[in-house]
Amino acid sequence: STISSVISGNGRVNQLGLGTTILTASNTFSGPTVVSAGTLVISSYGSLSGAGLTTVSTGGTLQNNGLIAGLTTINEGGTLTGNGGSFDNLTIEGGSALLWNVNSFTNSTTGWDQLSAQSLDLADLSSTNRLTIRIAGTSGAVSGQSLYSFAFLNFSNNITGFDASNFTINSSNFIAGPNLPAGIWSLTAMSNVGGGGALTLNYTAVPEPSAYALFCIGAVVILVIYRRRAAPRPAASSVACLPPRGL
Repeated sequence: STISSVISGNGRVNQLGLGTTILTASNTFSGPTVVSAGTLVISSYGSLSGAGLTTVSTGGTLQNNGLIAGLTTINEGGTLTGNGGSFDNLTIEGGSALLWNVNSFTNSTTGWDQLSAQSLDLADLSSTNRLTIRIAGTSGAVSGQSLYSFAFLNFSNNITGFDASNFTINSSNFIAGPNLPAGIWSLTAMSNVGGGGALTLNYTAVPEPSAYALFCIGAVVILVIYRRRAAPRPAASSVACLPPRGL
């Protein structure tokens, strides 16, 4: 369902059930927002500006395409997604998930999901209680690079508790374009000179085994030929032809 009227006052919003609720207005209510099940969508024109706590619990999904003020916490079992959405303060706890959609490796404006936060807290993550990044979509046509990088979660002030080993990348729902070599995904945190930075997903193309094997065989053949040509030739020996004894 879609709610286009403004929600105001001291009330609260609870997203229950398996459906999807879309908020399109600039909502000013000061109470909490709880996503316990289903999906709550803040549209690109919508906002939660009342600065109440926003919490996503197990089984719930928050899709932020707009603005959420105050503190937002993605608890264990909750999922965060969205494109163009911003947060004041975002806390992501271990055992949660982030759904990242991509439709083009080369269009930095609309090619992939990008979220932002003033501050980003990842201190609850650990190597045994990770954040899973689920990648969905396709690369589209690519330009032949060996490395593609995607800033998907920007932070303007500070980041707390980042460690790449505390993340799991699941790309089972990603489909490579026809001219994209097979590759591996990795995660880094980039810092800006003036402060802030971004979490960045990286795709590194890996040569196909057959092409790599041919390259290695070719290199060995060249090395053997070079060594043979460079090896010194044995000196010519003289052989004396003597007549048989007794003649």
